[in-house]
Amino acid sequence: MITPKIYSTFILAIMSTIAFAQTEQPQDSVTGYRRTVPEIRQELLERIRAIFT
Repeated sequence: MITPKIYSTFILAIMSTIAFAQTEQPQDSVTGYRRTVPEIRQELLERIRAIFT
């Protein structure tokens, strides 16, 4: 059984990883424009919708 201290540390590590993934800004190799992860996700969703419509 996981002790509360280990469990809370594990949850904190997951939350930190998610927070970092939301704030990192990968640089587009073509335009050099830095985009946030949510912007990239939105663009991918729009492309997928365009394919299936």
